[in-house]
Amino acid sequence: MTEEVERDRIINQLVDKIWKDFDTDNSGMLDKPETRRFLMVILKDLPPPNNYAEEKFEQTYEAIDKNGDGFIEKFEMNLFIKSLVHSE
Repeated sequence: MTEEVERDRIINQLVDKIWKDFDTDNSGMLDKPETRRFLMVILKDLPPPNNYAEEKFEQTYEAIDKNGDGFIEKFEMNLFIKSLVHSE
């Protein structure tokens, strides 16, 4: 298995876990409150400038919501996580 295939497998597993933990209405998508809770949980222990900032929520939400439908779908979260991994 190549490194890229393994990374994709891990990211897919991570996205599935995010949905299990944060898609509380089981819609298959994350709405704004679910996404806000997700970001607050994962960013709460990171030092600035990476910690959660409510004033940046809308900008972050729009960046994740690639198709602009107002919901975060798994493929969009997958792309978001990949962008974070590649930015390191």
